[in-house]
Amino acid sequence: MLKSVPFYSNTPDDTHCVQAAFRSILKYFLPDRDFSWAELEEMSAKVPDMSTWPAQMLLNLNKMGFEITLMEGFDANQFIKNGEAYLKKEFGQEAAEWQIANSDIKQERRLYQDLLDSDVTYENLVPELSDIKRYLDQDYLVKVTLNSKRLNHKSGYVGHSVVVYDIDEQKLVFHDPGLPAMESRVERLADFEAAWADPNVKAKELIAVRYKG
Repeated sequence: MLKSVPFYSNTPDDTHCVQAAFRSILKYFLPDRDFSWAELEEMSAKVPDMSTWPAQMLLNLNKMGFEITLMEGFDANQFIKNGEAYLKKEFGQEAAEWQIANSDIKQERRLYQDLLDSDVTYENLVPELSDIKRYLDQDYLVKVTLNSKRLNHKSGYVGHSVVVYDIDEQKLVFHDPGLPAMESRVERLADFEAAWADPNVKAKELIAVRYKG
């Protein structure tokens, strides 16, 4: 059955796709609560004018009673140990330079260590489309990071968060906070996976979230 998932657009500064994605997830599972942008920024340790990595948000959701699995080809231990050098070696110059320019790498290395030390389920495995389906069938919502440039058939790299809530043999349905924002966006599996696995398959990330109370 197709889930009815609330939709939130990115903000005009185009730096809140992670917050918009988690705002949708929070409203779906906690419909009686409203989370402001300021609250979401604090919950996710957002740095002004920069993009956001998910570790701090996952730690906070875990404390709130959410069941979370982070599955990714990204090697958290290597990132914690080697930081920017790991990003350049693993994902190439273009993607690494975008992340370095748009992230507080020192903060994210520390938060990744906190995440590994927590009871959030962390799996250093490359996720597949079948994993998205498996989690959706178990009443999770799934947030993924992908290359929005590739998704929109452009050259270059921009990391971007979307919320997937339906999948079948041909297509996925997901909320794309933008910009431009696209509610209930539909893409063919092959096009989605090409953007998900860019710059390489180890960039594929899946965050499955379900409220257990």
